[in-house]
Amino acid sequence: MKNFIRILSFFILCLSTQAQAALITFQVDMTGETVSPNGLHVIANFNGFSPNANLLTETSPGSNLYTVTVSLTTGDNIEYKFINGNDYGTGTVETPPTGCAYAINNNRSFTVPASDETLDVHTLDGCPVGYVMIPVTFCVDMANEDASLGVYLIGDFYGGFGSFLPLSLPAGQTTVYCTTYDIPEGVTRVNYKYTIGNNYDMQENSNTGACANGTDRFFDLTGANPDNSDIYFFNTCTASVLPIELKDFSVRAQKSNVLLTWETSIEMQTDYFLIEQSTDGRNFYPVHKETAAGDSEIEQYYEFTDENAHNGLNYYRLTTYDLDGTTHIEGVRTIEIKNQESGLVTIYPNPAQSYLQVNLLASDQEQVLTITDTYGRVLETRTIAENSSSFLLENLDNLNAGVYYLQLQSGNEVTSKTFIKQ
Repeated sequence: MKNFIRILSFFILCLSTQAQAALITFQVDMTGETVSPNGLHVIANFNGFSPNANLLTETSPGSNLYTVTVSLTTGDNIEYKFINGNDYGTGTVETPPTGCAYAINNNRSFTVPASDETLDVHTLDGCPVGYVMIPVTFCVDMANEDASLGVYLIGDFYGGFGSFLPLSLPAGQTTVYCTTYDIPEGVTRVNYKYTIGNNYDMQENSNTGACANGTDRFFDLTGANPDNSDIYFFNTCTASVLPIELKDFSVRAQKSNVLLTWETSIEMQTDYFLIEQSTDGRNFYPVHKETAAGDSEIEQYYEFTDENAHNGLNYYRLTTYDLDGTTHIEGVRTIEIKNQESGLVTIYPNPAQSYLQVNLLASDQEQVLTITDTYGRVLETRTIAENSSSFLLENLDNLNAGVYYLQLQSGNEVTSKTFIKQ
């Protein structure tokens, strides 16, 4: 008897730990359409977008209403379309409008509910009556990061984490990047991350806390007007609550000097500002400390002139220090000083788009050229023939927008140049 109870308990436990499923019925009104002899099918992420896996059948002769019911896992985000036929070569895949589908791939979408459900009736290439898309705004605070390569969003609603949606600085913001994207009304939960640059090497990977699902962020779309106003710092679930509101942070050249100006509209318990300078965007050293207002609800203006700016590209980082010792990086600005002698190597145009012309002092030996990014990763290496005085670097379109370093080695002598790819 005890063994029977153990077996029964184990069986109940197995049932309780299985993922909950729901029967979902898809409906298409084919009035005015000619159904392919090969049938009408649904292509979706739950069937690998196979064009012949799930056949819709007419509910009754002459009704023109075609349906299919599929068992799906509760909580899964489903993306799908309909295909009139059973293969991509001869069938016709619908292209739903952005009024009821994602803009990036025209896929319809919904989140599988906890109970069985029949979806609204669709027409090929059409939207159900009254269907709405919900605009959701995503924001991240990059105050503690170098965002010079750009900030992007990846998510299960944007090509299945396969594409990069760029964010931008709204008016009046200096570190908070945002974007707005329309989500179908049937989607109740989205998973996403932010990245620096449009590559996966610098995606968030340590999100933990109330805003995270594993290492992914998540957002529940509940109610008619979901609010995604919470803003967190990059790679954390720490809410963005800054002690100042920075109205402006700018740098500009004054002959061989650099004038830095910044302006705040609100300050709370601020101690001082620190200006740091760098020539590579990675290694910063302090050049100026400016006492802050402390507590202020009126605009405060600050400026500093760096009389020791370097020839070439200069990076300036502004950091706020609070009275309690906490720090906040307000942003990084770059400026190039060109009025001094540039040495044995010249490059142009800078910033560059598709090519870079390199002029150098001819050498009686081969020279080695290396291009690296701000993280020290070698992106290209080539050998320059002896007695060469110029050459053209093409195909810069393959590089992401950002800062790069060109290094030319001739024997034991090394010359470095910085360029910007737009």
